[in-house]
Amino acid sequence: MKKTYNTSRKALKSKMAEALINEIKTLPTEMQEILVDDLATAFQNRMKVVKQAVVNEASSNLNYYVELGVTIPQ
Repeated sequence: MKKTYNTSRKALKSKMAEALINEIKTLPTEMQEILVDDLATAFQNRMKVVKQAVVNEASSNLNYYVELGVTIPQ
């Protein structure tokens, strides 16, 4: 894995954990880590799909993401 990937992933996991702290605080620490890791993986996979849709310019759902306020770098 690239160092930038690890750094980005750590930052993403940290932001997700911070955003969800009130919802996941009742879980044991290990389960919190697993959940945040799974959410980060799911988010990254969805971003890959969106990026591919931009490259292919074949997705009619692209407007849906833009309307939600997600910025897609080109």
